[in-house]
Amino acid sequence: MTLYRNQESLAKLEGEGFDPKAFNFFWQEPEKLPSALRTNFIGGFENGPEHKINPAQLLASLRKNLESKKVQIIESTSAFKITEEGVLTEVHQIKAKQVVLALNAYLPQFHESFKGLVTPCRAQMLAVELESGFDCPSLYYDPAERIYFRRSQDNVLLVGGKRLLDEKGETGDFEKLSPIIQQELEKYLSEMLGIKYRIVHRWSGTMGFTGHELPIITKIKAPLDAYVIGGFSGHGMGFGFRSGMEMAELVTGKKDESFFSTFKTTEISL
Repeated sequence: MTLYRNQESLAKLEGEGFDPKAFNFFWQEPEKLPSALRTNFIGGFENGPEHKINPAQLLASLRKNLESKKVQIIESTSAFKITEEGVLTEVHQIKAKQVVLALNAYLPQFHESFKGLVTPCRAQMLAVELESGFDCPSLYYDPAERIYFRRSQDNVLLVGGKRLLDEKGETGDFEKLSPIIQQELEKYLSEMLGIKYRIVHRWSGTMGFTGHELPIITKIKAPLDAYVIGGFSGHGMGFGFRSGMEMAELVTGKKDESFFSTFKTTEISL
């Protein structure tokens, strides 16, 4: 649910030609919001139905499925170069007819052609244990402060965002905590949501951003049949499944270009 604080912010969205019904968005009046949100928000657009994914469990399931098909997964090694035979790594020359580079924020480390196309940026996260109830069952986004939060368990709340408070400082492909942003995340919980809590964990993660904030999913010029997927710009979980399908259809020749190429065509040569 995307929350709105006043009519001005809502009018700005409508002025941009946004059609809620086209995206399966439904307006919820303040009386239909959870009680904890009614004081500060005039309502919100709910997008449903909502589906939640545990990424660690998803990866474990994919691994089990692939290994059952006799697919070998090589871990703890870095790929350095695409050759006519396949992929050169630290210890292997992996023979392949097709290669998909799915490195997201780390694409510029693999080849200089991706520098300027994909920029690594951090996101800060905070997990807190709630001292009292917080009846907010969905994933919520407050665009006024670019902050998002949801309950992960009955009394644990996850909150993240506010990256633009230190946009320059959050650019980079290594993980570190930002005291500025972490402090503001805490402040939001106390002042905006009015909750009392105990901090459980702080962390950050690296995302890949493109200039147009849409992913790059395309065939590239390389010594063999190669493709790239990445640059999800902070929306990897939302774009992930559709993007995986797009890449599968490109690799198998079912389509010539990705859905996202409709908005932006990118030529890449290695």
